[in-house]
Amino acid sequence: MDPDRRGDRDLSFLRGERPFLVLVLLISLGFISLGLWLRPDPSGAGTHTQLGLPPCGHLLATGRPCITCGCTTAFALAAHGRILAALWTQPFGTFFFFFCAAAATASLHALWTGRSLVLRVALWPWARLVLAVLAFMVVSWIFKLLTWPKT
Repeated sequence: MDPDRRGDRDLSFLRGERPFLVLVLLISLGFISLGLWLRPDPSGAGTHTQLGLPPCGHLLATGRPCITCGCTTAFALAAHGRILAALWTQPFGTFFFFFCAAAATASLHALWTGRSLVLRVALWPWARLVLAVLAFMVVSWIFKLLTWPKT
């Protein structure tokens, strides 16, 4: 048997992977579409209120942003192609936009080629990745606190 053919078979879809990838694609595209629909709040926070959510209680009580303040605004800015403004607003929200774009692209690629995405990402160092993402979230919050206008 040709080694390349055997390798392709080893990376073929797992049972139930195709519906999972369709779900990941739809959710990712849904978030991106929502970001395109939203109008980024010029204050750098509060865009989420367009979704019917209440204003940030932490921000109202303390005058300082919470750990996720500005994430929706940054996501919307990134969806509108304003990447530098998105990064300045909330780096973690910008990261989440690119995560959604990567998830949509990877899912679509796997669906198109028939090669398993799950088998490829199963080997990633997940504990380190989760810790890195959480650390980046905290660093992004510190950045937001430092760049928040003093009142």
